[in-house]
Amino acid sequence: MRTLLRVTAYGLRRKRLALITGIAFAVASIPPLAAPKLAGFAIDEALSSGSHGRLLTLAGLIAAVSLLRAALGYASMYLAEAISQRVAYDLRKDFFDQLQNLSQGFHDKQMTGNLMSKATVDVDAIRMYVAFGFLAGFGSLTVFTTAVVIMILTNWVLGLVSFVFLPVIIWPSAWMATRMTPLYEKAHAETGNMNAAVQENLSGMRVVKAFGAREYETANFDRKAFSVATHFNDAGKVLVTGQSTISLAFAGVTAAILLIGGTEVFAERMTPGELASFILYMGVLIRPINILGWRFQIFSRAIAAGRRIFEVLDAESPVKDTPSAKSLHGVRGKLEFDHVSLSYRRDTDALHDVHFEVMPGQTVAILGGPGSGKSTIVNLLPRFYDATSGRILIDEVDIREVSLESLRQNIGIVLQDVFVFSASIRENI
Repeated sequence: MRTLLRVTAYGLRRKRLALITGIAFAVASIPPLAAPKLAGFAIDEALSSGSHGRLLTLAGLIAAVSLLRAALGYASMYLAEAISQRVAYDLRKDFFDQLQNLSQGFHDKQMTGNLMSKATVDVDAIRMYVAFGFLAGFGSLTVFTTAVVIMILTNWVLGLVSFVFLPVIIWPSAWMATRMTPLYEKAHAETGNMNAAVQENLSGMRVVKAFGAREYETANFDRKAFSVATHFNDAGKVLVTGQSTISLAFAGVTAAILLIGGTEVFAERMTPGELASFILYMGVLIRPINILGWRFQIFSRAIAAGRRIFEVLDAESPVKDTPSAKSLHGVRGKLEFDHVSLSYRRDTDALHDVHFEVMPGQTVAILGGPGSGKSTIVNLLPRFYDATSGRILIDEVDIREVSLESLRQNIGIVLQDVFVFSASIRENI
C-alpha cells in the first residue's frame, strides 16, 4: 500500500490537472445513469400509450445522452493520457538523475538491461495506473454510488436482493489483488533479466560470434523469455478466473431480480418499465465492479513496478558531497595517497596500505599484473569509489572535503575501454 501511495503522489504532482481530470471522469459517468431511467419511461409511457411522438422524443433523448457521454468520455480520456505522460516524464527524469548521482559501486552491482527495463516497462506500468487506475476510479466510484441510490429509490426490495450478492461479486476482486501482485513482481523482475541478456549479448556480439556461442546464447535467452511469458500467463489466469466468477455471480443476481421483480410487476407494486430500468441499472452497477478486476491488475503491476523503481530512487550513494564541501580551485598538482586501503567486500582488500606521492609536473607509471589494483588506484582519484581507510590529498587537501563536480573538473582521464556515444563528434568531445 505504501508503494501505491508513493506512485499516486507522482500523479498528484500536477495538482490542477489531476483535479480537473478526476472531475472530468466523475462528470463523464453521469450521462450513462440517465439512459436506464429513460428506457423505463419509454416502456411505461410511450409504448403503453402508443404515442409515436413521445417514443421519438425519448429515443432522441437517449441518443443525446449517448453523444454527451461520448464527448465527456473523450475529454476525460484525453486528460488522463496527458497527465499520465507527464507522470512518466517525471519518473524517468528522477530515475535518470538518480542513476547519474549514484556511485560506481552501485552500477557495478547492476545489470544495464535491468535498469533499462525499469526506466521503460516499469514506468509505463505506473503510467497506466495513474491514467486508468487512479484517475478513472473517480468515474467508477460516481457510477457505483449513484446507481445504488437510484436502485434503492426505484424498489428497496430488489435493492436489498442486489446487495446480498455484492460480497459474492466483490470477493473475487479482493482475491485477484492478493494473488496478482507477487506474480507481477516476478514477471517484471524476469523482464529485467531478459532485457539484460539482450543488452549484454548485443554489446558482446563479437565475442559471441568469435567463440561460436550462438546456440548457447539463444538457449539462455529462450529460458528467460519463457520465464517472463510464464509469470505473465499465471497472472492472466488469476484475472480470467476472477472475472469469470464475477460474471457468474452477476448472472445469478440478474436471475433473482427478474424472478422477484416479475412477482412485483404481477402484484402491480412495480411497472414493467421500472423492472427493465432496474435490470439496466444492474448492468450499469456491474460495469465498475467488473472493471475492478482489470483495475486490480493495473494496481498489482503498478505496485510491482513501483517497488523496482523506488529501489533505485531510494538508494543511498556512499560517495557524495559533505555538507561543508568546497570547490577545488587553483590546483598545482601535488598528489598523495596516505596509507590508502579499499575493500569491495569485507573479507578481501583490493588495495592495502598504499602510500606514495606525485609532485607537480612529475610523470608516474603504475605497473602490476592483472588484479593488482592499478585501475582501482586510478578510480579512487576522481572518487568513483571512496577509500575504506586512509586519505587521498591534492595539494594537501583531502578530496572528500571538496565537491565532486569541482574535483572531476580538475582531473583528465583517458579510459582503456574506448566508448563512443551515439552522437556527433562535437557532442562526444
